[in-house]
Amino acid sequence: MKGNYWKDLPAWAKGIVAVVSIGAVVFVGAKIYGLLKKTDDEKQEDIENDTTKQVNKELEQEIKNGTPLSHPDSVYKTAASLIQNELNGCEFLLAYEESVAKEVLRVVQNQADWLALIKAFGVRKIENCGWGSTMYSLPTLLKEQLGQTQWNFKSVWTNLSLELTKRGIKY
Repeated sequence: MKGNYWKDLPAWAKGIVAVVSIGAVVFVGAKIYGLLKKTDDEKQEDIENDTTKQVNKELEQEIKNGTPLSHPDSVYKTAASLIQNELNGCEFLLAYEESVAKEVLRVVQNQADWLALIKAFGVRKIENCGWGSTMYSLPTLLKEQLGQTQWNFKSVWTNLSLELTKRGIKY
């Protein structure tokens, strides 16, 4: 009789044991995933808070030094959303990158504008063409997403950074 407990159980009892076992595994897995996800969310929140604090401080200093904002906050927020939408997912066309560069140049006339755009963008999740997502601040996103050389020409980032430098913007 030793070791025959499973064999001696009726089919309905084996089914109950199987369902309870699978349920326990799913429950424990969900709890572990929840704890890991919470940790990632807390890290993300810390990054956002640090970025926001630093940019706010620099922006306040720029305005205090006499550099005015060229636009109301809504313009920076709209531009930030457009940039996210254009670079989110799989952007195979150079036109998307050029659209982003044009939007940045339209909005950013001085250092205060640059900082206001970074502030409006914050830290956002950008999809990686079906391979998960990455959290980006605006400067990092532009350098990484616009940094590819296109058909042996200068990259969109190179052209954008040259124009920003001409305008006296430190990125």
